[in-house]
Amino acid sequence: MRFLILAMLAFISFECQAQLKSFIISVKGDTLNRVDNNGKKQGPWVVHTDDLRGEPGYEEEGYFENNKKEGKWRRYTLAGDLTAIENYKWGEKDGKQEYYTKMGDLLREKDYEIAPFLRTIFLSEDFYSEPSVASHIKSPTELIVSTYRKLGLAVMPGIPDPYLVSKTLGQVLLYPPTVAGWGQGRSWITPGILFERPDQAHSTSGLRQRDPEAALLLVTSEPDRAALPARVASPALATSAREPARDDD
Repeated sequence: MRFLILAMLAFISFECQAQLKSFIISVKGDTLNRVDNNGKKQGPWVVHTDDLRGEPGYEEEGYFENNKKEGKWRRYTLAGDLTAIENYKWGEKDGKQEYYTKMGDLLREKDYEIAPFLRTIFLSEDFYSEPSVASHIKSPTELIVSTYRKLGLAVMPGIPDPYLVSKTLGQVLLYPPTVAGWGQGRSWITPGILFERPDQAHSTSGLRQRDPEAALLLVTSEPDRAALPARVASPALATSAREPARDDD
């Protein structure tokens, strides 16, 4: 009798697998990552995603019904730590979503004190790892302000016009494209804007190269201008500094 039951189960399993276009067998003997003859994902799946362009990899496990996520899906780091439990219905997130991070646990344990949180971040190896260092792509406003700071400017200059530069680079403050605000990261880098970003820094630093004293006048605050030499404080010099450089004939 036991042999007959095992034979029937094996036959049913074979029939089910015969209706699948592809599948894998887990170490526990489960049939995973099923694709039916219509090319649709069905049943239990484990999705593996490797590290890519500085983004950490992860694994997801859950169920597909007719190529759409259904029910509860769990996400893990490649080290095996649970990071999220998401609920799906007809392929869309539905109901309660739960996300877990070590830093979130730390905040809750320390009653949301910022000092222990920042200390842990700055002492973390991940903070200084290759995927983290120099990985932030600045928004146009961040890029402009950081350029002025690196040049040691006292106030925001009028040349090049920060508003026009920011607009050219794709961001007009107080006028986001949607209620969600602006995109971040690589959304600031497009083929058209790629060469505009270094150009704005070159334009700002180029003024100093053409006439450092004139540049000093344009970026120095009013109270400090009285201490400048008479030639530098000249209005005519400020006007000439705003004119584009011309090649001598």
